[in-house]
Order: sequence, then structure tokens, then C-alpha cells
Amino acid sequence: MDQYEYTQDSARAGLVFGIETDVENKVVASGQTFEFGEPVFVDEGVEDIAYPGDSTDTSLKFLGVAMISHRSYKDSEEQYVAFQEMNVLTEGEIYVNVASGITATANMPAYVVDLTSSGDYNKFTTDSTDNYDIGGYFRSNPNADGLARVELRGLK
Repeated sequence: MDQYEYTQDSARAGLVFGIETDVENKVVASGQTFEFGEPVFVDEGVEDIAYPGDSTDTSLKFLGVAMISHRSYKDSEEQYVAFQEMNVLTEGEIYVNVASGITATANMPAYVVDLTSSGDYNKFTTDSTDNYDIGGYFRSNPNADGLARVELRGLK
């Protein structure tokens, strides 16, 4: 067993891809529990508290995706607990969970599922209908675990 009791054996939601490339991240306070790889939104003009998506709240803007944090992983099993500081990737490529039944291929626009009654809520999709436009793009096809790389391009 390694010193930190954590072994990275495959891609996971929230894992940054290509760390040697240009990436940007921001530290914000979580307004609730966030799983790694979930989309993060902020109130326009108040970019230091994270919220989940809600299409009825027009003041929310897409900030990025909750990044894996080894400290948070050990403490809370793949999530940031409410009111904890969390790392959010705002620009760069990151692995995310993809909505079921979609065919995402590299270079297709990426959206976040907004329908809270859906089992795909907060997952990424190619379907723009009633979903959040994040200004990002898929950079890989989904793998067998339902993960794909998405490129983020900053606050949208």
C-alpha cells in the first residue's frame, strides 16, 4: 500500500488531462457537496461560492469542473463536502461523466444536462436542447466507463 492510500489506476471523473499543457483552475467554497467531475456554477459577479446548475436561476454562470483533490478524496470519498474549499478547472481538458445514450465524438460541442428529474442531471452531453452551453468541446469519445475528455474555455 502506498503512503497516501490512493492509487490512480485509470481515468476518473475530475481528473485533469495533460497537466503539462496550459490549464487554469480556481479555488472556491462549495455551497453544497460536489462529486469530482461535476460541473460548477457561480453567481454572476460573485465567483467564490460554487453552486450546482439550475436553469431557473439566470444569474448562474458555468465556471468549470470540480477537480480531483487527493486530500478531499481521502477525507470524503470522491467528493468535496459542503462548505469546503474546492478546486475547479476553468480552462483545459478534464475527464467527465457522459449522459447515457449519446454519441459524443471528439470536437463536438459539450453541454451540461439541466433536467433535475433525469438520471443524467449534471452529466455532459452533445444535446443542446434545454441544456447548459458551457462553451467547451468533447476531445475524446466516451470510454467503457462512460467517461470522456472535455475541453473547458473559461467562465461562460
